[in-house]
Amino acid sequence: MTQLAVVMLTLFGQVERTYAIERAAHERAVTAAKFKRISPISVVDQMKLAYAGHQPTRHVPSLR
Repeated sequence: MTQLAVVMLTLFGQVERTYAIERAAHERAVTAAKFKRISPISVVDQMKLAYAGHQPTRHVPSLR
C-alpha cells in the first residue's frame, strides 16, 4: 500500500511537471506571436555619426 502511494505521488509530480512545461512553452509561443522582435542592430548614417562626433560637449556646472 505504501508503494502504491509513492508511485501515485511520483506520477502526479511528473504530470504536473509536464503541464508546467507545456504551459510555459505555450506562453512563449503566444508572446512571440503577439510581439515582433525588434532588431538590436541600429543603422546609423555615417555622415550623421561623423557630424555628431565633432559637436562640442556641453558641460554642466557642478553644484559644489
